[in-house]
Amino acid sequence: NVFTKTIEDNLKKYSKLNAIITKNDTFTYQEVANLVETMAKNMQHLGIKKGDLIALSFNRNEKLIISILAALRLGACYVPVDPHFPKDRISYG
Repeated sequence: NVFTKTIEDNLKKYSKLNAIITKNDTFTYQEVANLVETMAKNMQHLGIKKGDLIALSFNRNEKLIISILAALRLGACYVPVDPHFPKDRISYG
């Protein structure tokens, strides 16, 4: 996949530069790459594989970015779910 290859190339190329900056934390590209790798392995252990659809329900933060990148790395598709939706709407389907 060209998209994920480009992301992974940039994670290596800019490894020491800041990739994510929040109010409380800063993550370098290398730190993001490590977190994505860990998340992808966790997703694999849960049985997620290429072509799967996975729902991600996070507030907009670094965890969302890392989860999206991990899903894409596995070849899965992510479905964003707003965590502020009513619980019955989130669990539908």
